[in-house]
Amino acid sequence: MAGVLNNKFINGVKTETGYLLDSAGVSPTALETIAGAGISIRRETVTRYKKKQEANHIDTAGMFGSEHVSMKFIKRNYIYILLLVLMYLILTSMIDE
Repeated sequence: MAGVLNNKFINGVKTETGYLLDSAGVSPTALETIAGAGISIRRETVTRYKKKQEANHIDTAGMFGSEHVSMKFIKRNYIYILLLVLMYLILTSMIDE
């Protein structure tokens, strides 16, 4: 039993290492080399996990929005929402320049 827990822990560390390296912008070749050494998970696995998490996030955000944002709220606060959207657009256009 202790070996199984250790393997689960090690696999979790490898997964987190793969995410960290991917988010740091490590090249696919370097990530595959590190995975081949047994330190991280493979690039394809990182991509598959990221897609799964993205789909889960979209579902969760959609459920949150449908539960907590009502049309009544939007109608009552449309001016504030419009101002926030305009401020966002102005700020992002300033950053892009």
